[in-house]
Amino acid sequence: MINLEITITPASGKKIELIQSILYFQESLEKNISEFEVVIEDEEEYQISFKLETEEEAKKTIKSSGFTLLSGAIQTLCNQHSLTLNDEENNINILYCKDFSKIKNYLNKKEKENA
Repeated sequence: MINLEITITPASGKKIELIQSILYFQESLEKNISEFEVVIEDEEEYQISFKLETEEEAKKTIKSSGFTLLSGAIQTLCNQHSLTLNDEENNINILYCKDFSKIKNYLNKKEKENA
């Protein structure tokens, strides 16, 4: 199982808009993934977690319009964000970055290697 975690710090005055955006996109994202969870650590840090059964499911989610719109909302409404991609079965941290395109590039590269 692959776990994609997005840690975000909402911009001042943008918390309500951010939560509304997450809730709006949650329904469309849940169609592609095994599990979607939002944890509000405190007023300053939120964590969005996607549990994905396969790399194919991960790639499909990352390429979806819902994820693209959610990532845009995060980039617009947050002071900072970071992404972590983990292989839960092998307990391996695959990738840590602050750029959504790096996750997409990694999954596309893996697809080419497996072809």
